Amino acid sequence: MKYNSIIFGLICLVFAFIGNSFAQTTYNVGPDQTYKNIVDVPWASLTAGDMVNIYYRSTPYKEKFAITGTGTESAPITVRGILGPNGERPVIDGQNAVTRSGAGGYNQVRGVVNIGGFDNHASYVVVENLEIRNGHTPNKFTNGSGASVSYNVMSAGIFIEASYHITVRNNVIHNCGNGFFVASNSSDGLNTVSKDILVESNNFYGNGNLNSITEHNSYCEAINITYQYNRYGPLLDGARGYCLKDRSSNTVIRYNWIEGGRMEISLDEAQDASPEISAATNYNKAYIYGNILIKTDFSVGGWADDQMVGFGGDQGGELPMRKGPLYISNNTFITQMNVKPKTSSGNFDRTCVLSISGGAVSVDIRNNIFHKTGTAALSFLNDNNPETPSVVALKNNWLNDGWVKSLEGSENVAETSDINTITGTSPGFKNLESGEYQLVTGSACVNAGTALDGGVTIMQEYLKHQGSSTRYADQAFDIGAYEYNPATGMVPNQSGADGIKVFPNPCKDYLNIVLAEPVNKPATLEVISLSGEPVASYRFESGERNKTISLSGVACGLYFLWFNKVVSTTKLVVVP
Repeated sequence: MKYNSIIFGLICLVFAFIGNSFAQTTYNVGPDQTYKNIVDVPWASLTAGDMVNIYYRSTPYKEKFAITGTGTESAPITVRGILGPNGERPVIDGQNAVTRSGAGGYNQVRGVVNIGGFDNHASYVVVENLEIRNGHTPNKFTNGSGASVSYNVMSAGIFIEASYHITVRNNVIHNCGNGFFVASNSSDGLNTVSKDILVESNNFYGNGNLNSITEHNSYCEAINITYQYNRYGPLLDGARGYCLKDRSSNTVIRYNWIEGGRMEISLDEAQDASPEISAATNYNKAYIYGNILIKTDFSVGGWADDQMVGFGGDQGGELPMRKGPLYISNNTFITQMNVKPKTSSGNFDRTCVLSISGGAVSVDIRNNIFHKTGTAALSFLNDNNPETPSVVALKNNWLNDGWVKSLEGSENVAETSDINTITGTSPGFKNLESGEYQLVTGSACVNAGTALDGGVTIMQEYLKHQGSSTRYADQAFDIGAYEYNPATGMVPNQSGADGIKVFPNPCKDYLNIVLAEPVNKPATLEVISLSGEPVASYRFESGERNKTISLSGVACGLYFLWFNKVVSTTKLVVVP
């Protein structure tokens, strides 16, 4: 009897495995594919392991779609753009886009691509390799009922509601109200709070609304969110929002390029889901490390355009503000601000690095470069909470000669320590004008850092653009986002001298490879372990320039790439 039960159990497992295998479906969309249009895909029926491949074509897809299905950690629902011959992403254009007939149950006016909804939670979803644009008022689209409607003023390229374990990777999102938006609320407790969001290797730029302060390149409220390897560019010309605005718990912002906006980063209190998010683990903590932050010479007046990082809250104490610790470590801050006349609503005579609100805030700031290139003076802190002083600790940072601790006009009662600060006229960059902020021989920032706090471990560096590489490790930390490598005198480029570009890097399930030019005869690219053993091999046919490859079976670690038996200068990092 026991023997029969074991056999029966094994049979059930086999059939379960077969059933799950058959349930995984691939939908190929595009020219010469099974599905000609995005709306032909049965989006509402997607389930664990299903994949939608959207192939590049020379004309945009003027179509919208929504994902409301449930994947698993090992079998997510994946929507992947298949790159064109020169590495072009398929374009999803929200202007005059159409929606699958009968589609509903989600907030169609809020996104070109929608994930989940307060009544349709999605989980374990990956969206990657797409260019998404024009989710912007007053643009119109045709909804699931066939009616022509306008996007909401807060519409986004990708709009997520009440969804869990979502990865948005290697997309370009522009000309939308918000580039990327993650929504949570308290209508059903934790069931309507978004959780575990990864924002990786994207390019956000040109988003926002003219003269408006409420739309941003990204705007997120969730439990647990990580931003890494992204490029944040300037907003829509004349927009007055932030590059990155976040109301989440356990926010990690690392290895990004963030440029423009009236603030580069604003970390405010939870708002629409305050009871749930503000009670979550690490709500008060946030991490900003390994980033390049650039304050452009912002010209739109008012609203604290001269400040780079905001922390605490913006609702005037009505909701629980973040108290920290906020850890700001090994970033490179560049301000290009020039002196402008003061206005009644803003200060323009100097750049302020950090603005804190709410009182009793703790901030740990170490191993950063703060460098000004414009005529506006460099001040460090704006804190206007005399009744509840904050504590701001500066350790082993580099700042320009003449910097001051307090923004002019700020009461600044924070207890601000200043330990091992280095000052000078230049940090010793490779090329300031071209934005190459790696350190060179003789820089005062080399080996001048201190040990990190708060459990922060810095292992990567941002690479132009939307990439990363392993940070060189030696006995002492350097100051800034890049570690000087004495063996080479510089940090390796994302594309090697051989012209091989790979992304995302680090990578997990797949890798995009773009060569400098098409091969004129069949060629082989090999992934080689540090011990010199080949672990995978991929063939480029004559005329091919780019390829998306699977990394299934490749263990986590650091690898070399060999192209036609020649070692590439590009290194590959595979992560779990």
